[in-house]
Amino acid sequence: MLALSHLFTSMRNSVGGITYTANRYASIVGRARIKPVNPSSNAQELMRTQFNAAVAGWKALSDAERIAWTNFAKDTPWFNALGQQVALTGQAMYIAQRTAAFAADPTFDKMDLDACACVPGLFPSPLVTVDCCVNPTVGLIVTVQNLHDTVACDAIVRISSPQNFSRNYWNGPYSYPGQILLTGIAAGATDDAEFCPLCLGRYFIQVRVFDGVDHNNMSTLVHTFGDACTLPA
Repeated sequence: MLALSHLFTSMRNSVGGITYTANRYASIVGRARIKPVNPSSNAQELMRTQFNAAVAGWKALSDAERIAWTNFAKDTPWFNALGQQVALTGQAMYIAQRTAAFAADPTFDKMDLDACACVPGLFPSPLVTVDCCVNPTVGLIVTVQNLHDTVACDAIVRISSPQNFSRNYWNGPYSYPGQILLTGIAAGATDDAEFCPLCLGRYFIQVRVFDGVDHNNMSTLVHTFGDACTLPA
């Protein structure tokens, strides 16, 4: 769990089992000290590859493209893990948008992702509802509604591993191999991602939508949960 320090303005490293860090976006953040792990899972290696490709992509942009991303980021609010609004640099915004898009679908056109959305602001976050699958299958149906007035969207839907029904919070990881990409959701329309069958349990769901034309403007993440169950006959 992350928390802000109200006592110190400068602190680094670990003290009494608490590790203190800070960055350009926030005050000092304290978290329980944990031993670093590096499982080198397929999902982890995929994200590393995508991040490195995004960094290389930023270096390859023209000066005009970088300026466009910087101006876009300047007037586009972003929220960190503590829920605080922060201002990203143009490079950070480009990397965030591109890595998320490639995680959703590696076949997205690189040229589309390099082009900046230009109009400040993120794609409207979708309306997400969760229902059980039809009896007798145990699972979840995640319904995503595109709340944009005129533009179609694509949506990426991921779920967690099964958790205890009493659990109300989940920090990840979400399943990348089991993700579902919904494409061409018209403005105001809905589409369903079906995760059936599943084991009984509580599942946490992560949804992000993209401009369905250029994929260069995404929403903030929407997190929710649903209980995999069997509907009554």
